[in-house]
Amino acid sequence: MPDNAKDSWWTDARKILAGQALTLLLTPASVAVTYYLTERYKAPRPDLQYVSADALKVVTEPSPTFRNRINSESHLAWGFRDEVRKASLALQDPQVCVSWLDGGAWDSDCIRLYRSVTNQMIGMVRVTIDQLRRGGSTQGSISDPLGSRQLGEAERGLRIAEDFARELTRLDSTESSRSGDVRFAVGVLNRGASDGTVFSEASLTFGHETFHVYAQDYVTIQAHSFKEVTFESARADDGHVSGTWARGEEDVITSWSKTVKKGQEIPFTLTITLSNKTASIDGTVAKED
Repeated sequence: MPDNAKDSWWTDARKILAGQALTLLLTPASVAVTYYLTERYKAPRPDLQYVSADALKVVTEPSPTFRNRINSESHLAWGFRDEVRKASLALQDPQVCVSWLDGGAWDSDCIRLYRSVTNQMIGMVRVTIDQLRRGGSTQGSISDPLGSRQLGEAERGLRIAEDFARELTRLDSTESSRSGDVRFAVGVLNRGASDGTVFSEASLTFGHETFHVYAQDYVTIQAHSFKEVTFESARADDGHVSGTWARGEEDVITSWSKTVKKGQEIPFTLTITLSNKTASIDGTVAKED
C-alpha cells in the first residue's frame, strides 16, 4: 500500500474517532440543554394583563335594632323575608340580602332593594289596617278579640316599617368615606405549557415602602389560560390594624391607610407569584372625586 494511501486512511480514521469522541463529550450537555429548554417552555409563565384598584368605603348599615324589631313581629318578619327573597332572584347571590334578616352582614348593594321592599310592605300593611278598621275581608274585625289583636300587630308592624324606611333614606343620603383598605383585581395570563398556582400573598410597593396584600386562597391557572385574581390590603384605624397582614408591617400599613383616606392618587407596583415565577405590574389608586 502506498504511503500516501496509508496516510489518507489514518487521517480518515482519526477524524472518525475525533468525531465520535466529540459526540460522546457533547451528548450529556446537549441532553441537559434540551431538557432545560423543554422544562423552561413547559413551566408556568405569568403575564399580567391589567390591574385595577378599588378604594373601599366605610360600611354604613342600619342598626341591628331594626332587624330585631322586624323579627319581633312574626307577620312582618315573614312578609319581609318573602318579599326580599323574591326581589333577590335576579341577583348573582340571591341570599346575600336575605341573610341580613337572619343575623348576617349588611351588604351596601342591598339598600335599594330594601327601600323598595320596605315601601311595598308599608303599602300592604296600610291596606290590612284599613280593612280591619272597616271590618273588611280579613279574618276578624276590631269588634272581636281576634280582629283587635290583628289590628294591634298591623299597627306595630307599620310603625316599624316606617321607621326602617326613614333609616334607609338616611343611609342612602350619607356619603361614605374611604376606609383605608384597597381591593386589587389583577388579570393573570399563564403563557406556560403547564398549570400554575398564584400564591395568596403578593407584595405591594408605593413610594419607597413595601408590604404584603392577600387573596382569600391560592388560585390555580391552567396552561395557556387566564384568570382574574383579587387581593386586598389591610387597614389601620387609630393604631389598630385589621384585615390580613404580615407581622412587622404595621407601620407601613398605617402609612398606606392614611394615604388612601386622604383620597389622593397613589401609584403602586403589585408583584404576584405564579408557582416559582414572579411578575409585576404598575397601577394607580385613583384620586377621590
